[in-house]
Amino acid sequence: MATRHVQAESAPVWIRNGHSTASRLGASLDNDATHLGTAGGDSKFGCGPAQAKATDDRITATGFGK
Repeated sequence: MATRHVQAESAPVWIRNGHSTASRLGASLDNDATHLGTAGGDSKFGCGPAQAKATDDRITATGFGK
């Protein structure tokens, strides 16, 4: 259960990008996660390790466009 870890790691991203919605930030974190199993989420690895710094850097540089 990585929920608490992802929540703690993503808090600074939420603070710096608070103008966005939770679902939009969540989708960005999911897209930037390092996928370990099949593409997308799966029952063994979930979405993979969060890359909150990479997400924050990308949002800062380009907004939510990827």
